[in-house]
Amino acid sequence: MYIQQFNVESVKKQLQHAVRRLIDWSRENDMALNAPKTKVMLFGNTNAKIKIIVDGAVMEQVNSYKYLGVILDAALDFGTQVDYVVGKTKLWLMC
Repeated sequence: MYIQQFNVESVKKQLQHAVRRLIDWSRENDMALNAPKTKVMLFGNTNAKIKIIVDGAVMEQVNSYKYLGVILDAALDFGTQVDYVVGKTKLWLMC
């Protein structure tokens, strides 16, 4: 889910509402949401902490996350991704 907003409290409210809708949809369609694997990340220049509830548990807030093989970080500068790829390439070249 993606929500663009500058007010952190507004982001929290919109995201919690979207999560509730997702949970309702998944239950209506006999699908399970894997709450322990669900993460929340705020992008941009902020250190704000938000609590989003999924099935009674607080989602883990992360500063970076590997998604489809790409490491995303809160600043979207891809420095972590570049470091990861360079490290993997060095290991591959040494073999």
